[in-house]
Amino acid sequence: MPVRTEIPDLTGPELNIHRIVQNESRLSCLRVLLGTPSASRPELQEATGLQTTTIVEALTELEERGYITANRPKGERKGSPRVRYVVHRDRVTADLLGLAGWILR
Repeated sequence: MPVRTEIPDLTGPELNIHRIVQNESRLSCLRVLLGTPSASRPELQEATGLQTTTIVEALTELEERGYITANRPKGERKGSPRVRYVVHRDRVTADLLGLAGWILR
């Protein structure tokens, strides 16, 4: 597996969003979620063509970094088909603009 090289001065929200957009699976899920009020895992699979495990990994990363929220019915586990995912558009926008500013400085 290739070793990831650290990028000097890339930290905080800019590093978070960079981590998302550098990965095709995470970026694909984020793009679908930005175009809809909410989506389930099966809906994301249909829209992206990604495998279940890839979708679950992407959603976990997006949720851990604060870009999406999983609305889980009581008692549902992470990754359940009934869970609906909602994107935090303002956060994504702010962090993308921050990354663009970091690139352009």
